[in-house]
Amino acid sequence: MKKIILISGLLLGLMLLSGCLSTLHPIFTEKDLVFDPRLAGSWKKAKDGSTVRYRMASQNDVAGLSSSLQRNANKIFILEESDTGGNSKGSSLAFLVRIGKYYYMDYYPVEPKHNGIADEFFAAHYIPMHSIYRVKFTNEQKFERQQLDAGYLEKLIRNKQVRLEHEETDDGSFLITAPTAELQQYLIKYSDVPEAYNNDNKDEFTKIK
Repeated sequence: MKKIILISGLLLGLMLLSGCLSTLHPIFTEKDLVFDPRLAGSWKKAKDGSTVRYRMASQNDVAGLSSSLQRNANKIFILEESDTGGNSKGSSLAFLVRIGKYYYMDYYPVEPKHNGIADEFFAAHYIPMHSIYRVKFTNEQKFERQQLDAGYLEKLIRNKQVRLEHEETDDGSFLITAPTAELQQYLIKYSDVPEAYNNDNKDEFTKIK
């Protein structure tokens, strides 16, 4: 029963992440966190004109995190997303990390606020997941963000080319439950394999303020 509840909660989390590689555990430890002041500010996405804002996390923002992450609040950002009309699309904790020779972003959703029975039901069944991207600053005013390809990883697992802890659901979806150390090994081994990244979900951001 416990396993069924876990998978149900993870499935709900996956549906909200719209297809990028998502993991139950983070890809980083405290020592992997990086602070880059270039990230702070507002950015426009070239693909659809929407905007994102990265601001420094406050102690209140990280109150629910581990004590080690709370000590590193000065390295953590909050991502606030808006559509082209300026309407909020939600917010996430954003962890910029260095693994091997590349920078990655580990996004973790901010806990939803409880506004009644519906939200309480949602919160009781919702298990947040980490969504993983590779990040590259092209200059002070631009950076690229590219999703890792979940389909490529699933193919490797099915072909027994990699061993990562996971759960497979009745519909064939994979839930990556591997610990941080295994996830880092995967990122380092396939860091220069183009197929490991999703070219359809490669975005460029330009700083607007």
